[in-house]
Amino acid sequence: MKRIFIVGWGPTADEVFYFINKYKLFEVAGFVQYKKDICENNHNGLPVNALEDLDSVIDREKDFVFAAMFWDRLNDIRRVLYEELKARGYKIASLISPNADTNGAAIGENCWIQDNVYIKPFAEIGDNTYLDTGSFIGLNSKVGKHCYIAGKALVAGFCTIGNQTFVGLNSTVFDHTDVGSLCIVGATVGLKRNIPDCSVVKTSGDNTVVKSYEKELMPDKLVAERNLR
Repeated sequence: MKRIFIVGWGPTADEVFYFINKYKLFEVAGFVQYKKDICENNHNGLPVNALEDLDSVIDREKDFVFAAMFWDRLNDIRRVLYEELKARGYKIASLISPNADTNGAAIGENCWIQDNVYIKPFAEIGDNTYLDTGSFIGLNSKVGKHCYIAGKALVAGFCTIGNQTFVGLNSTVFDHTDVGSLCIVGATVGLKRNIPDCSVVKTSGDNTVVKSYEKELMPDKLVAERNLR
């Protein structure tokens, strides 16, 4: 079985560890963090390695890495981590549940396709994108890089989801809708019109409210620590 190093920390890294072991996708060789963030030498019975020293333990020809960070700061932390792993030249895996139906979709690297995800034919999933449990991607739809599609979210056919966008729980993006990059589609939203980059869409009573922001402000609109979204 091929080895993999989980690069990340916190609950998402633990969930990735569980997911890999549950489906026997790889042999987990250890966890990886930045040296300054390491607070324990072992985690879940495995060594914790410094990213700066990873070359001393990894076999670049055979081993894989996976950036395990969730949607915090609008996926920006995961984007930076993925891009660093890419720049260092490591082999980057994607994790796909055997219970997901991908229908031969084009799926990039460092993607996490969780249980009961359904992707219709001819769809495309960009690098470093997570599709949470039970989400749906429609026919010919394209999801960009560094995105997060939450559980039970539905992206219908012929849609485009821009890079580093978040689509919330139980939301629906209707057919032939284009969502820009760095957008937040809030939980339970039904989106039927195109929205530009750096937009936040929420429900307010019976209405759907769309607000636009400057690009540099968008990561602060989705912060896990404050549960802002």
